[in-house]
Amino acid sequence: MYKWCREFDSGRPNVKDEQRSGQPSMSADPVQDIDAAVQTYRCVSIAQLELRFNLSQDIMWDIVHECLG
Repeated sequence: MYKWCREFDSGRPNVKDEQRSGQPSMSADPVQDIDAAVQTYRCVSIAQLELRFNLSQDIMWDIVHECLG
């Protein structure tokens, strides 16, 4: 709350977050993108998928083994 009060006092007109630069957001359903990558590159490893999609090992493992079988 203190942060927002300070922001308004300094002249900020609204509470919406401003556009940030940085990593692009993922698609709404990364499972489809991961499935396409696995189908294209059948020998791809979980570690390679983690790097490509910027997901943790646990999340990637769940997607590959639970969602994609």
